[in-house]
Amino acid sequence: MSSGSSGQPTNYPPLSVEEQKRFSIIVYNVPEELNDLGTLNSFFIKFGDIQKINVDLGKRSALIRFKRIESAERAAAAYFNKGKDEHIMGVPQIRIKYVT
Repeated sequence: MSSGSSGQPTNYPPLSVEEQKRFSIIVYNVPEELNDLGTLNSFFIKFGDIQKINVDLGKRSALIRFKRIESAERAAAAYFNKGKDEHIMGVPQIRIKYVT
């Protein structure tokens, strides 16, 4: 159970592993000082409500699972459609992969 935007508990039906992937993006090459739950949530919430963030400091990456598939698609599209001088979280090395 997680909290909705109103702060009230919201139940979501369990998702299969394949379904979970469609709701997720992986962010690579995240500098240590940006690879924390608060910073990642603050940046990626603009694409939609986030269900879960898993940070992997050793691999300098994070898996971000959104509550809606469209949110994950928007986050990935923002990366793939950005201009050459635009950077995710202001860092040129950061890469995003939409998990399919």
